[in-house]
Amino acid sequence: MQLLTEMSQYLDRKGILAPSASEACVNIVYLTSGATQGQIDSFISDGTNTILVDLRTTEEKMADSKSELNFKRLIYASHSFESSFRKGYDITMFPELLHLNMNDYWRQLKPLLPVERKHFLHFHGNPSLRKVTVSVSMLTRLKEALKNVDIVVKCDVGDSVKDVQGWQLCGTAADREKGYQEAIFSLVPAEGNPTLVYTRLLEALRWGAVPVILGQGFPLPFNEIIDWRQATVVMAAQQFNDIHYILSSFQEESIVEMKRRGRFLLETYVRSPQTLTEGVLSVMIKRLSTLPPLTKPYKGAVILKKQTQTNFPTTERFRTQNFTHFRDIYNLPPGPVFSYPVDPFTPPLVSGHQYASMTTEQKRYLPQHVIRDSGVTGPEFTKLLLGNRPYEKYTIVILTYQRTDVLLSTIEGIKYASFLDKIIVVWNNAMDPPKDTEWPAMPIPLVVVRGKGNSLNNRFLPFEEIETECVLSMDDDMILGEEQLSFGFRFPHEYN
Repeated sequence: MQLLTEMSQYLDRKGILAPSASEACVNIVYLTSGATQGQIDSFISDGTNTILVDLRTTEEKMADSKSELNFKRLIYASHSFESSFRKGYDITMFPELLHLNMNDYWRQLKPLLPVERKHFLHFHGNPSLRKVTVSVSMLTRLKEALKNVDIVVKCDVGDSVKDVQGWQLCGTAADREKGYQEAIFSLVPAEGNPTLVYTRLLEALRWGAVPVILGQGFPLPFNEIIDWRQATVVMAAQQFNDIHYILSSFQEESIVEMKRRGRFLLETYVRSPQTLTEGVLSVMIKRLSTLPPLTKPYKGAVILKKQTQTNFPTTERFRTQNFTHFRDIYNLPPGPVFSYPVDPFTPPLVSGHQYASMTTEQKRYLPQHVIRDSGVTGPEFTKLLLGNRPYEKYTIVILTYQRTDVLLSTIEGIKYASFLDKIIVVWNNAMDPPKDTEWPAMPIPLVVVRGKGNSLNNRFLPFEEIETECVLSMDDDMILGEEQLSFGFRFPHEYN
């Protein structure tokens, strides 16, 4: 019941919780230990537009009398499948959640640095009864050939899932923690019970080792949206003899980047039931070729607005470039929860770019302020900017506190800057701002808003009044000239 309450509140805050099951596009059913087929049928009907998220552990599945489910049309999300896995229909996920505290979960995860650790490669496992691709003899030869590897092929399985098809885990999770923390890479044989494979992968990510997945074609968690090659090393089993040479070729920068990507995946998809649900919904969004909901800006209390009519046309904030980097939103910060009006991956074209290839004769018929020269760098880049698109203008956000005279002087000195779209003053004072007549006459809109209390972080709030991609955040006592503002605005656009 607590899980249901938490998820209902979470989806309601996102604005995607339907009032009733009959009005929903997708029904999500969470399956916990002790549920019977009759109870499941009462929620899923024939399974149409229904996702069954199985949160039971492997032990709980084995203990339940009704482990075999009638899938019907429903989409089954689990870490192990009693029947055949339906590729492109069912969803694979991690075997357990970390249940990290949302406020200080980073304290519960081990640091990713330093790169150099006691062991180069780590693997602890107990062989199964059947023949495995990565055999005991192969691991033994690797251990004898190298001195800086931590390989154990005979151990007490402890509370590990008993499996006759793959490598069993050694001891408890607490026993295995130290081995991962002391190794740069950790071997993950992709064969046998998926729960064991996913557990090795999850533990390596959690304790800061780079997983080396040995075997291809194994369905990894959320593999439809996660590019595991960015956070792990994926090798064919036939490359085992060359494993040391392949791993030794990775530079420290690449290892750190893989660790960072792995930590991001851990925090995004395994941190809590909420993030697990986000992963499942992200798979469905990807299958439907749509995008996550657009993020909502912060609505501050507007206490003064000096509106000035501009001659520039307005442009929608949401742009189609989100589709061109569709897969990146699942594998890079800030993650797949929301779509954003802009992204840093696509370099925009300036609005005057089409004039750069014109001949001198053709340019004679253009207005002088549109273009005076060819090229898109340096001063010529500025000449190509028309300032009629959101990414060709910028907004200045000024944080102020009990320095009204200094603030008014600063605004007076920057209000005529080129390509400046708007000035937003974040008023942290307890008293009210000056009257409208006491502010400078403005050629551009001026908005004064209150943030969340008296905090320096108010300057970073995504105010809904911001309509440009570029934002300059400054204090009320900063003195910047026209050349400094123009250079600061042009430089990141020119080399984006």
